[in-house]
Amino acid sequence: MGDVKQIRLVADQPFYNNMDVTICDFGGKDGALRKRGKITVDYSSYDIRQLKAKGHTTLESALEYYRKWIYDTVRYFLLTEFELEEGGWEHLLGLIKAQIEKYYEEVQP
Repeated sequence: MGDVKQIRLVADQPFYNNMDVTICDFGGKDGALRKRGKITVDYSSYDIRQLKAKGHTTLESALEYYRKWIYDTVRYFLLTEFELEEGGWEHLLGLIKAQIEKYYEEVQP
């Protein structure tokens, strides 16, 4: 296994139902940031109903699903293992959490 690529995922302004995320690495001239592609993270009410039907009935489970999906998708795109810059996952998942937590708020007895 070769070196692990360091990347940055740059989120666009989140919409109510999705968010575009640009994949960047540091392979440009003199290690400059360069764009490698873009993915769209979908989290509409329909998407969340599908997640719940698949057993992701808690907010934590849904966020773990998104983390794994993003990792697997970016890994497939880059064809290599990667690590995000420090704080990258927390920031990205925080943006997703802010959009989906309303679907997981349930009245507790």
